[in-house]
Amino acid sequence: MPAFLHRLGRLAFRRRRRMLALWLALVAAAVVCMTAFGGTGKLDNTFSIPGSESQRALDRMKTDFPTFSGTSAQIVFTATDGQKVTDAADSARIRAALDAAGSAPQVAKVVGPFDAHTISADGTTAVAQVRYEVPQSALEPNALDELKSSVAGANQQGMRVDVGGSAFGNAPSQSHRSDIIGVGVASSSL
Repeated sequence: MPAFLHRLGRLAFRRRRRMLALWLALVAAAVVCMTAFGGTGKLDNTFSIPGSESQRALDRMKTDFPTFSGTSAQIVFTATDGQKVTDAADSARIRAALDAAGSAPQVAKVVGPFDAHTISADGTTAVAQVRYEVPQSALEPNALDELKSSVAGANQQGMRVDVGGSAFGNAPSQSHRSDIIGVGVASSSL
């Protein structure tokens, strides 16, 4: 195998202009195929198995509990500098942040840590649940950014705020132009 790879490398080096042309043609063909046959904008991440028990349960949940059929995000509030999230000032800051989060786009419901009893035993961390009315694939492009900015006011001295969860899990990938340029540069250096 090493001998084959060595010969292949020597061939690619000797015919580097043809190899560059071949790689550029392959990249161009891939871009044309992605554009012609759907690209990333038309991918469908939904999955269902009609008639299965799991599918019936999911369908029932969408019917009976529509606010829980979408996707979710979590807001984690961490008190620093020896404070606790249950202190009056921190508690008020958390409640204000959750009110702001409730007005973010497509948010169906916000369940605060004081209602859900999701406060750590030492009182330094609290977790709030944000439910969206739609699946992650149907979130507006700026919905998650607006959720983050709505709670940013609580991120002050003595409090750290982190936002995450399944809503952020499969965010659409950005354009991979830099990868294509990198392949072109690597091929041209052969």
